[in-house]
Amino acid sequence: ASVIAAVATVAAVFLALRPQPEQPVTRFQLALPDSQMLVQGFPAPVPAPDGSFLVYHGPVPGNPAVPQLWIKRRDQATADPIPGSVGAGSVAISPDGRRLAFDNSGRVRIMSVTGGASVVVAEPTALPFGIAWLDNERVLYTAAPADNPSLMEVFLVPASGGESRRLGLLRDGRAAVLPSPIAGRDAFLFLSCASVIDCDLHVFDLRSDSSKALVSGSLL
Repeated sequence: ASVIAAVATVAAVFLALRPQPEQPVTRFQLALPDSQMLVQGFPAPVPAPDGSFLVYHGPVPGNPAVPQLWIKRRDQATADPIPGSVGAGSVAISPDGRRLAFDNSGRVRIMSVTGGASVVVAEPTALPFGIAWLDNERVLYTAAPADNPSLMEVFLVPASGGESRRLGLLRDGRAAVLPSPIAGRDAFLFLSCASVIDCDLHVFDLRSDSSKALVSGSLL
């Protein structure tokens, strides 16, 4: 039995140390014409989970002062505007890459990545300080809670709509913003900020409803 255990141990070590095949590198060409360029002052482009496209804020055709969402696919040289997304703020892509969640005029909306009609899933005063799409059809968004309208808080709502759940991340007068999902985990990262130059990076575990500070001194 000891010989078998030793052989199994050696095999496990060999497999662990064996060189892994290199993963393919995905590159995007973003040399877009002026009419499709990114609008300054909005979040960075959001990549699809499989890397096949990006969603970003660009100008409304014929009205460059007004932003809307655009989609740039990896196999296309140019981008396309997404109908129905004029005025969108923070945006997230669903894990299956087929839908978008974004805030617009104080509402959280869900729509197809190809555009069209959107469905309102939450109607607080949603603020453009981050939105994220978790596994199991759940969306995180930031909003000012009624009992503390001067600070942002993170809420959780089903992607199909329904009651929003406040996660209680406000601590010592610090806002909770920019939620970011952790792939394969029932958890997400967020910033706890006293100001734009005084933020701490935290992780929140949805299973235990608890948060933990990871890095101090982050910038918003």
